[in-house]
Amino acid sequence: YITVAPEVKEFARDIDFLKGYMEGKSFSRETVLAAFDGKATLIEPTFIYGGGSFELNPPRVASFYGQFIEGLLSSSPIRTLERVLSPGIIKIALEP
Repeated sequence: YITVAPEVKEFARDIDFLKGYMEGKSFSRETVLAAFDGKATLIEPTFIYGGGSFELNPPRVASFYGQFIEGLLSSSPIRTLERVLSPGIIKIALEP
């Protein structure tokens, strides 16, 4: 099941336009785990992209932009910076 990373859910909990989306993700996650006796595979990305346009609900960026950003965030300097930052939006943003 594809859900969201715990740190993204924590950060987004007080953002009004994402509350329903995050509540739905939490409900779905628990339903999947219950249906498969806790043995489901969960994929919890911090960054989702796809399609030809930017969307708010569900939140995602277009493929061309996402591919560029993923490549940038996977570079050695950014990976090093991400490891030394404390939790928060900047650390989440730097995770590929």
